[in-house]
Amino acid sequence: MSIIKSLTKRCKEIIKKCEDLLISGDSKKINDELIGISASIENIYRICFPNGIPDDLRTDNFENTLRNMGIIVHSINEIGRFKYRLNFFKNFAEDLEKGLVTRNLVKIITLDIYNDMIEQAQNLREFYIEPLNRAACVLTRIVLEDTLKKLCDDNSITLTSDKASVANDELKKKNIITKEQWRLNQVWLDIGNKAAHPESSQEEGFSSITEDQMNNMINSVKQFAQENL
Repeated sequence: MSIIKSLTKRCKEIIKKCEDLLISGDSKKINDELIGISASIENIYRICFPNGIPDDLRTDNFENTLRNMGIIVHSINEIGRFKYRLNFFKNFAEDLEKGLVTRNLVKIITLDIYNDMIEQAQNLREFYIEPLNRAACVLTRIVLEDTLKKLCDDNSITLTSDKASVANDELKKKNIITKEQWRLNQVWLDIGNKAAHPESSQEEGFSSITEDQMNNMINSVKQFAQENL
């Protein structure tokens, strides 16, 4: 089961438990369960918002959220607060199931994967030998290619080809990236392509690529992915 489906399933379990408690009308039982339920909700928020839970969902800021909605906080008892918290969580769970929350989560996870790949490329480059140099450039090209395609998808650009160069061209046409960035991307894609293929007597191959070019490629692609995901 994917992480999104698991989170959605857990949200539904928590909501069902909360609704059953409210139906029971047992205020003591609600108070007894409140800490555990709040912790469960907070854990889900932390997973979905690894860079920080939004203020309106944070437990320690919940009273301020209610005040900002024009609600007189001191007039609400614990069951009333419980109902408000549940309604907020229901709305969140609905957005989660529709994919509105996880778009950012997927980007964060993707960037973590890319960072790992870039780090692997940097580690391979430390040996300054073949075929590790080639492997470093191939890994970096994969990150660049996937970033270009995801950037097209985020901007509703339909691609007529699976080629990374086509994605790069379309992003330039739509002014999503600058001409300078487009040119840089082309250079890095070319290096990655040379790294993935054997040398040919008819054209300059990977052996023509300098140490500085390889290092610049890795650093440039890392920055491009971080800025565009």
